[in-house]
Amino acid sequence: MKLVYCLTSTPEDLYYEQALVSIHTARFHNPESEIILIVDSDTNASLIGNRSGLDSYISEKIVIAVPEKYASNVAKSRYLKLHVRSFVSGTLLFVDTDTIIVSPINEPVDFESEMGMVLDRHQKKRKLADKTFTVFKLLGYSSPSWTDYHNSGVIYMKDTPQTHEFYEQWFLTWERCFEKGYFVDQPSLADTGKKLGLIKTLPGEWNCQTFVPESLPYFSNAKICHFYGGTGENNVDEWYTLLLKRVKDSGKIVKTDVDFVQNLDSYLLQNELYRIGHTAIYYAIKSVRKKNIRLFRSINSFLNLFRK
Repeated sequence: MKLVYCLTSTPEDLYYEQALVSIHTARFHNPESEIILIVDSDTNASLIGNRSGLDSYISEKIVIAVPEKYASNVAKSRYLKLHVRSFVSGTLLFVDTDTIIVSPINEPVDFESEMGMVLDRHQKKRKLADKTFTVFKLLGYSSPSWTDYHNSGVIYMKDTPQTHEFYEQWFLTWERCFEKGYFVDQPSLADTGKKLGLIKTLPGEWNCQTFVPESLPYFSNAKICHFYGGTGENNVDEWYTLLLKRVKDSGKIVKTDVDFVQNLDSYLLQNELYRIGHTAIYYAIKSVRKKNIRLFRSINSFLNLFRK
């Protein structure tokens, strides 16, 4: 199984640094794996000097001349991602750059489907953002009731006519959204999945989305940790952003950070009880607010004494 990344980046952003950290850990935990990087031609031209470190980790780089109509980096990124199936042959695992690989990755055991993804935010039934509903309406659904809304940050797929058809339809559906000014890819993914089927749910450890408390049960067996959500909210793990900035400043992953990211699973396990505790407090306070507003106000007034 090939590991595939897409990168669209300029020297001003942190996407190259994300890719360097993720691909470094992918190579560390999977020394024999074929790792393929897909980049647009503008990004490829910028991969020099301090931005050339990826070459020592990848097996192959595929440079794509993205059509001019997809001028912004966000649009280029979506174009590359939604054409992965036509760029790379064979069974593959697509991985977003804002990830860290924390254990060896082999093909999913006893997974018979042609495509697999983890549920978005690890929630079977979730409240979708207003922006998502706007895109669904654009696609012709006024009040969709999605129960299996998947996260596109990690995608397992076999090389079959059905997966090629899925990607072709996904891109065409996304392009309808793009032409209306919506660049997000998960609503069009959900729409395509609803029409063509094919997607089966992978266990949460394949895409452990650390930006939501529902990821906690998957830390101990995680394969891939995913750090940013699809709605642009700040990641609770500030250390990750600081790590990326250190990589940008030095042009490489320094020794202390190498040791850290290669043993990230140990850090997550140590941090789990701390986060579980804070999550429990959050839900307890939320429950009090919903059931007894007077008690909630009393607690809030008491806590305000310590905020001054």
